[in-house]
Amino acid sequence: MFGGIFCINLRKRSDRWAQVSSDLGQFNLERVEAVTEEEISGPSRECFPTERACTESHQKTLDLFLRRGGSLPALVFEDDAYPLVMFPEKVIGNILKEAPENWKILLLGYGPKVSVKRTSDFLGIVDGSDGSHAYLISRLGAARLASLIDPAGKPFDVQLKSIFGKSLLGVSEPIFSQRDGFSDIQNKERRVYNSGFSK
Repeated sequence: MFGGIFCINLRKRSDRWAQVSSDLGQFNLERVEAVTEEEISGPSRECFPTERACTESHQKTLDLFLRRGGSLPALVFEDDAYPLVMFPEKVIGNILKEAPENWKILLLGYGPKVSVKRTSDFLGIVDGSDGSHAYLISRLGAARLASLIDPAGKPFDVQLKSIFGKSLLGVSEPIFSQRDGFSDIQNKERRVYNSGFSK
């Protein structure tokens, strides 16, 4: 079903790797070591250094996926993702059956700043940007994103909307959320509030 199942994880956050490996044990996760703010390839123009590091971590994951052959999509997680539904792999299978021809990216979770205009039972067009903790991306979508993403620009999730526009699809109801706790990107404690999200 997938050409890769990747999870982005900072070297120092072995606690998160243990947690996400437990939460997503049904998936054969491949760990991608996250880029740190000390390792970013240049200055940040429209974002904080930690946000640039997040973008470069997603770039690293996309490059890894694109170097591999095949036509199957990739499933990408950040290490604070956890499922909101039983048997998420089965739900994802149903989502892929509804995906339009030549789809590019499907958000499987998002924050409260996002709304989705439903186009089918499981999918809709995303309005807004808030979160990139769980998504499916096709080889076509990965190639487009890799060519247009600006690591020095706005945060990764914000750029998704500007790059894909109405091609940015999402599930009608989130099937993954983010755990509360310390955010390495925001450098502070974070609580996730939204319908169906952690409280």
